[in-house]
Amino acid sequence: MSGGSKKQKKADDKKASASAKTRAKAAKGAASAPAAVLASTNAAVAAEASSSAAGCTVARYLAQRLAEMGVGHLFAVPGDYAGHFLSTIDNESAALGIARVGTCNELEAGYAADAYARLRGAGAVCVTFGVGTFSLLNALAGSYVEQVPVVLIVGSPASASRNTERREGVLFHHSTGTLSADEDSVRSVTVAREVVRDPLCAPGQIDAALRACLTWRRPVYIEVFQNVWNLPCEAPRGRLEPGCLPTLQASIDASLDATLEHLWKAKRPVIWAGSEVQRFGLQDLLMQIVRETGFPFATDLLGKGLVPESTPGFVGVYDGASANEKTKRLVEKADWLLGLGNLVTDDFLDLVKKSYGTMSLAWNNSIRVGTDVWDCVPLRAFMEALLARLRAHKYGAPARAVMALAAAGAPEHALLSAVPASTHPSAAGARKPEPVTYDAFFRRMNTWVDDSMVLMADTTIALYSAAELPVNVADGFIAQAAWNSIGYTTGACLGVGFAGERRPVVFTGDGGFQMVAQALSDVVRAKHGTVVFIFDNELYGIEQAFVNVKYFTEGQPAEAFDLLHGWDYARLPDVFRGGWGVTVHTMDELDAALDTARANTGQLSIIALKIASTDITPQMLALAGG
Repeated sequence: MSGGSKKQKKADDKKASASAKTRAKAAKGAASAPAAVLASTNAAVAAEASSSAAGCTVARYLAQRLAEMGVGHLFAVPGDYAGHFLSTIDNESAALGIARVGTCNELEAGYAADAYARLRGAGAVCVTFGVGTFSLLNALAGSYVEQVPVVLIVGSPASASRNTERREGVLFHHSTGTLSADEDSVRSVTVAREVVRDPLCAPGQIDAALRACLTWRRPVYIEVFQNVWNLPCEAPRGRLEPGCLPTLQASIDASLDATLEHLWKAKRPVIWAGSEVQRFGLQDLLMQIVRETGFPFATDLLGKGLVPESTPGFVGVYDGASANEKTKRLVEKADWLLGLGNLVTDDFLDLVKKSYGTMSLAWNNSIRVGTDVWDCVPLRAFMEALLARLRAHKYGAPARAVMALAAAGAPEHALLSAVPASTHPSAAGARKPEPVTYDAFFRRMNTWVDDSMVLMADTTIALYSAAELPVNVADGFIAQAAWNSIGYTTGACLGVGFAGERRPVVFTGDGGFQMVAQALSDVVRAKHGTVVFIFDNELYGIEQAFVNVKYFTEGQPAEAFDLLHGWDYARLPDVFRGGWGVTVHTMDELDAALDTARANTGQLSIIALKIASTDITPQMLALAGG
């Protein structure tokens, strides 16, 4: 830390503790003061304490603003530095409109807040300084990359502790010795950071951070000194509204002109929609553009379920090499691809190579049209302008686009929904039991999943098969398809359970599950009817596929570092003291388990799927180059 920074922090600390010092001075001089002065001093201190109790404090202010953002649940791990804030939430939950949800660890809390925000528009998590922030960093990074508005709240050491460390070199608990370490650690994965040292400045700092969260739909960081939480501050004024993204009308006009020049000429245009449409609440606007153009439209995997997939014109999920052939052919053969809100990852390298010069891609407040790029173009502004120009032009889809849409027909998952007779329960007595495989499992899922569920696919061999499941309700699918942190869904399902009325259904590999398995303890406590399918092959399967896919195709040995120690997953409900679990080896056993899980609406259900370690899906083989 520079000398200037040290002086500034010292000044801030002195300012934050000025009120306390004033009260201390009054108390110190009280013994020698006249009775009248003593009575006056005592009355002033009592009045300030009463005002603080009845009025607004920094803790109350932050809680009220979070509730105003739509955050009804705060995911948290206890820590003394954040204790005053958590106590305020617990003691005044009904009045504040926000409830605390305890989690087993910080990573789980971060995942839960992330999933909650995807469904509710914002999420929040509270941890303590040092150990809490660093433990949560991976989850926060995923929220940043995938544009999820999460508020990270950190309680940090009081002014006195900081002064002691600076003067005497006494390292307070959870400190690295660098007082700005937490703020520094999140600098690259947040769009705003505020350290609240002074209650007088707290309202402005809190509002600035929360407004940035709403504006950019990305995480922000709010750190509050331990001694500041319960100090009085000004009550909230006005509503908390998102700000305006950087905008240049000239850039909007130029990028729109360039896009439309290509669209007027295109014979086989296709719309490709991504997660940013959902993050900024632009689903209705997207549907108006689809109807106005008559173009077929697909989503990417991160944006799967942003609108019901039964919507006319929807042709499937395009997630690169793993996409089904009909969707893949339609998107890759488009002579102009209109990408709206797509986060392009290395899953789409082939598409970028083939279509770089025949694509408009609007994402992250900019738009690329062919090789030209314009900044300061918010997605909403671009889509609104595009719709207005299309309507003014009375644009109709070209004949070949209409033909392509008719040829594409229904999304591929509708064709997969017919379960082969060999897997139907009624044929069980006349055949040899069929083992559970990825393909057989997902064929069965096509008839089991329904609109009462939120499907959650982890980063596993099964991720790209889950992309083909029918999702006919908006926001009915969640996958961390860009950041790809394995185990995400096991922690995130807690957030989904609190975000609404729909039932979380998790598809996870055993490797990812083992990273955050204890999260299911909180699911049991919450009495959510979550269903968790664990692909139990005792292998980091997706990692093995990318390292050496010949393990699956040619029988080569697996890498030792990809091998897992097996667990008895079905017995975990006994450990967590709630729920039901079963291990299934055959499709007949799976059918019986599915019936039980569907009826088990108020409790956790764990279904461990014993799958051969060499089993793999066609989608994964295509992606891994097998």
